[in-house]
Amino acid sequence: FASKYWKNHYISAIICPYIKLLLIIMHQNRIFTLFIIMYNLEERGIYMIYKPTGVCSQAIKIELDGDIIRSVSFTGGCNGNLQGISALVQGMKATDAIEKLRGIKCGFKSTSCPDQLAKALESMIN
Repeated sequence: FASKYWKNHYISAIICPYIKLLLIIMHQNRIFTLFIIMYNLEERGIYMIYKPTGVCSQAIKIELDGDIIRSVSFTGGCNGNLQGISALVQGMKATDAIEKLRGIKCGFKSTSCPDQLAKALESMIN
């Protein structure tokens, strides 16, 4: 278990090596974001469940192989649209997907599910 202050965020991390799980909790001004990252040291793949904020979707499951998006699935939200986004980004470089999806807004909201996917991908590759 470790805690650190970084870029105006308090970050706490728990590593569970036996089940290959990394839990990261970021909090700023009473807003908490939970990252659950499963990793496999034998493979290059990284799996993450991201808790989006400000959108209808409740979770985004992402699997990367290096910088390539292996799979994306959303829980909640606009099912057809999110299935389409998931299919379109599969096989794409994470940096390319971030560039295309960052800043997209949903109606009057300041963010969207694609924007939240971009934020999740950024946190995975940085």
